Amino acid sequence: MSKTLRIAVLGIFIGILIAQTFVPFLGYLPIPPINPTIVHITVIVGAILYGRKIGAVLGFTWGFLSMLRAYVTPSIASFIFMNPIISVLPRLAVGIIVGLLYKFLSVKRTKSVLAYSACGIAGALVNTFLVLTLIYFLYRDGYAKILNVPVGEILHALLGIVVSNSIFEAIAAGIIVPAIVTPIKAIQRNKKIPSH
Repeated sequence: MSKTLRIAVLGIFIGILIAQTFVPFLGYLPIPPINPTIVHITVIVGAILYGRKIGAVLGFTWGFLSMLRAYVTPSIASFIFMNPIISVLPRLAVGIIVGLLYKFLSVKRTKSVLAYSACGIAGALVNTFLVLTLIYFLYRDGYAKILNVPVGEILHALLGIVVSNSIFEAIAAGIIVPAIVTPIKAIQRNKKIPSH
C-alpha cells in the first residue's frame, strides 16, 4: 500500500472512531456501569483489511479516544478509563491480535467469511477479557464500590459482565465484521487495490 493510500485509509477510519466515541449511541451503548461498545468493529475491520500495523494504529487511537472520553464526558466508572493501561493497551492489543489472526487464517486458507467472523469474535473477546482483567488487578476496590458489592465478590460481578457484555459484543462483531469486510474485499480484488 502506498503512503498516500495509507494516510487516506487511516484518516477515514480515525474519523469513524472519533464519531463512534463522541456521538451518543453510535459507538457506546449507555448501559452502566461499563458501557458495552461496538467501536471494536471498526478496529477489527481495519486490521483485517490492512494488517496488524494499521490495526495497531487504530487500536491505539480507539484507546486514546476512550481515555479522552473518560475525561470529557465522565460517568461513574470513568476514573478506570482515565488510566491508559486500561483504556489504551487492550485496544492496541485488539488491532495487533486481529491482524495476526487474520494473516494466520489466510495462510491456512480458512473460508473467508469464517475467517472474518472468527476475527470479529476474537477481537471482541480480547478487548473484554483484557479490560476486565486489568480492572480486577488495578481497581477492584473502587469497582466493587460502584457495583455496591463486597470486594470478595467482585470477581463474580466481573464474570457477570463478561457474560453479558462480551456475548453481545462478540455476536455483534461475528455478524457485522463479515458483512462489512466481504464487499470491501471484493471491491479490492476487482479494482486491484492493495490491502497491505
